[in-house]
Amino acid sequence: MKLSVKLHQPFGPYILETMLPKNMLDAINKKTEDICSDPKEMEKFCSSTGNIPNLLLRDFEVVYFTEEFLEQIGFRDFVEKLGNYFLENTDDNNLRYDDVKLSIIDGGKDRDPSFKHSDKLRYSDAWVNRYYAGDFTPIHDHGSDLAGLVFLEIPRSLEQEQYKNNDSAGDPYGEVSRNNGRVQFVYGGNNTFCSDNYTPEQEVGRLLLFPSWLGHLVYPMRTTEERRTLSFNLISSKEYYEREEMN
Repeated sequence: MKLSVKLHQPFGPYILETMLPKNMLDAINKKTEDICSDPKEMEKFCSSTGNIPNLLLRDFEVVYFTEEFLEQIGFRDFVEKLGNYFLENTDDNNLRYDDVKLSIIDGGKDRDPSFKHSDKLRYSDAWVNRYYAGDFTPIHDHGSDLAGLVFLEIPRSLEQEQYKNNDSAGDPYGEVSRNNGRVQFVYGGNNTFCSDNYTPEQEVGRLLLFPSWLGHLVYPMRTTEERRTLSFNLISSKEYYEREEMN
């Protein structure tokens, strides 16, 4: 399969941008809908039930997946290949590993027992975020080597709200942005010849891969329609097994 990949440095760190294959996009969205429409499945996979963690203590729904599901739809293999491509084509020496692996939270060794529902059900380090009006994510980074983001659903009214009331803001040409439900990456300082942030285009299916230490946030949603994203972590196989041996 030929894939168009953009690996660029919008403001310092490398960010890889491409499109998630439609079959994987559809499978993830369908799985999310199936889980959230079944009370028994929600008990196992949704943060709103209180049985699993709500990352960053956010008030919106977070839906987790198992390693088996991600492997079945081909997502795990796909993002591992992207991760290796990222490492092979960047000059960040901190990320020079032989291989990368989709990190699996291992509650069995008590590394983080909250990330398992039972001894037979553990969650992969990949989860769906379901944003509605008022929801946001504060600036943060990830505890991995590479982190990823996929836009699963984007509200039709997001762009309309984005530039709403520009006339009253003294901006009749729509140059003032309200950052409605937008993800933004932040790095370094802002000066005459460089910017300290990067706000990528939000498009259904677009996938972004970036160093886990790169700070990013999602601005508060102003629309009532759902904005849905998938977040995931990649960790090097070498480092992963070294951590396991230490534990």
